[in-house]
Amino acid sequence: LAIISSHLLVDIRVCTASPKWHSALSRMATTGMLLLLSMVVLAGHASAQIRGLDPAKADKYPKGSGSFTCLDGSKTIPADRVNDNYCDCPGDGSDEPGTSACYHGTFWCRNRGFEPQTISSSFVDDGVCDCCDGSDELTDCPNTCLEKSAHERQAIRDKVASYERALGMKAHAEGEAAALQQSWQQRHQTIYSEIDTKEAEVKQLEAEKARLDAEAEVEKAKQAAEEEEKRKQQEAEQAAAQQQQEQAAGDQAGQADQAAEDAPAEHEETPEERGRRIASQWTHDPESAGVPASDVEGEEPVGEYQPEDEIQHDEHIDDHHVHDHYPTWTPPPP
Repeated sequence: LAIISSHLLVDIRVCTASPKWHSALSRMATTGMLLLLSMVVLAGHASAQIRGLDPAKADKYPKGSGSFTCLDGSKTIPADRVNDNYCDCPGDGSDEPGTSACYHGTFWCRNRGFEPQTISSSFVDDGVCDCCDGSDELTDCPNTCLEKSAHERQAIRDKVASYERALGMKAHAEGEAAALQQSWQQRHQTIYSEIDTKEAEVKQLEAEKARLDAEAEVEKAKQAAEEEEKRKQQEAEQAAAQQQQEQAAGDQAGQADQAAEDAPAEHEETPEERGRRIASQWTHDPESAGVPASDVEGEEPVGEYQPEDEIQHDEHIDDHHVHDHYPTWTPPPP
């Protein structure tokens, strides 16, 4: 009320241009402010007479002598029995707002400079300061309401700062989302053309792969054909060499047969010639056998006559005779 009166005084001083009205209104404002302050003090004094009473219920309690009716209407007692540390209103404990006589009563903490607080009556005068202003204990309790208020204000500031950071992050995220949405919209216009381009590239790569595979198959078949050709050529060369060897062997055999056929036939010795030859061997006179000496120069000298010599000679003649009619067989070359 004092603050409101001071603001009212300032507004009057500002709005009033005439000095006469200015002084009169200033006195009126000052008087009104004093009256309001007096009313506040009196009201606080009246309610402060009852410890632990909630100001919202002050009109239901006696201001001095008189009687008090329990708030639940169960009983009416003299006013001096309020806060006498005896529970006269067991239904709601309203006759003992400032003591712990009623187990289910309540105690109101004013907590000037901080937030008012209501606690259970069982916490009153228990040796523990539950109210920041210490009003719940008769012993000296330090008033920590201003400190708690400062901590509370700091907590509120921190919370506000946290909210502001959150709002900033939200705004930043919204900006990023808008930019991303715009980029997506722009990309949406070109995405289909990019898809067609990529599909064309895929088809081109597939065709290139098929071509390379075909070339690899052709090269593989070519190598196989070359290897087969080499193998056939080697086989043909081996067959030709073998044929040449067989032909050379056949030619040698033919030459031998031809030489055998072209050789002059040996003269068949008649019995008379054989007798002369034997006589020349015995007499060592080639002329007695009618054979030139040059024909028998290479013959070995003959010793005593042995019948086996004649037999062997006859067999030799017979062999020559057979050879003239039947040429010697020569086996073919391998």
